[in-house]
Parts: sequence; C-alpha cells; structure tokens
Amino acid sequence: MRQLVSRLICLGIIIWGLSLNGELMAFVDMINFLIVITPVFFLLFAKYGLKGITFFKIDDISLQSQIARDGGLLCLLMGLLAALIGFVVMLGTLSNQAALGPSMAVCLIAPLYSLFLYLFIFLPFEQRGADD
Repeated sequence: MRQLVSRLICLGIIIWGLSLNGELMAFVDMINFLIVITPVFFLLFAKYGLKGITFFKIDDISLQSQIARDGGLLCLLMGLLAALIGFVVMLGTLSNQAALGPSMAVCLIAPLYSLFLYLFIFLPFEQRGADD
C-alpha cells in the first residue's frame, strides 16, 4: 500500500510539474501513445496468451513478475523504436526549419510514454515478484 501511495504522489507531482507552464496538452500525442502501448500488449498476448494482458490479476507471483519484466522490456524497446522512427521523419523535414521543433518534440514524447508505462505499470509488478 505504501508503494502505491508513493507512486501516485510521484505521478501527481510529475503531472503538476508538467502543467505549470500551462501546456499540459503538449505532452499528449495519440499516435506515439498507440505506437508505444499497442505493440507491448499484443506481444505479451502472443507470448503468454490472455494472461499476458491481464497479468495484474494472476495469482502466481512468479509468472506475474516474469510477464511484467517482459512487458517492461518491450515497453522501453517500443519507446526507443518510436523515437527512432520520429527521428527519421524529423531528419526528412530538415529543409523546413519551422517544423524542426515540433518534429523533435514528437520524437521525444515516445520514450517519455514508455518510461511512464514502465515505471507506473510494469515495475511495481516486477518488484512484487522480487520481494517474495
């Protein structure tokens, strides 16, 4: 319970910090969100079946921890892949200097999503298995 409360406080502080400049929606990009999140859960489904998607309901702590570890790794890799795709697109538009800043912002939001997903979804379940 203490870990859940501390993670929620941490998430609240992060969101509050992001909103201080008044541009909280600048951190929302549905395409990158889908590029990072969707493949993670489809790949977990491919490896573990339905348990891969509903890993938080599994009673077997060891299996839950393994699925969370795999999900965390996939999550970080998908964030890196999305960032690389964004950099390729950004480099394709170097002739347009005005589009460079927004393109770079889109590139860097994917790793941010993957880190949030890892830290607040997968890591707690991964650590739960390590504690037992």
